[in-house]
Amino acid sequence: MNRRTRRFVIALLAAMAASFVGLLFANLASAAPPTSVTAVSFSPASSVEQASTTWTVSFKTSPAKSLSKDSTITVTFPSGFSLPSNANVTLTAGFSNCNESDSTSGQVVTITLSDPYQKTCSLSGGTQGTLTMSGITNPSAAGTYTNFSVYTSGDTNSVAASAAI
Repeated sequence: MNRRTRRFVIALLAAMAASFVGLLFANLASAAPPTSVTAVSFSPASSVEQASTTWTVSFKTSPAKSLSKDSTITVTFPSGFSLPSNANVTLTAGFSNCNESDSTSGQVVTITLSDPYQKTCSLSGGTQGTLTMSGITNPSAAGTYTNFSVYTSGDTNSVAASAAI
């Protein structure tokens, strides 16, 4: 390769590298900040201490943050509650054509949306979603419990709520 060709190749590579770095920083600068669900509530079917009961969890997604197949919803209960290994989640309102699977680790239930019949599972952005979770044992002491929380794979900031037992 002669000197002139070598200079051309070096200049071309330098220009390509500069373009790549510029695009990288432009994409980082335009990344949207994390969002949060709103209108979060947790309510038990029974407020009796140590009762095994069903809890209703409700939240509203951000307008631009819809959920679909493989999206997750993460629900956390405060210490003192006993959660089963399978929380028997039922998607009751707002969800369209969705099934789910759930797993429990400590005080956290992670729900993954599925679409086994390819019917376009969704919870549209800006929509109130409601689900129930059964087999959860209330704490042994009555009171107002804080640190319930929920977030989704779209709205990644955790939002806290409280509920009375």
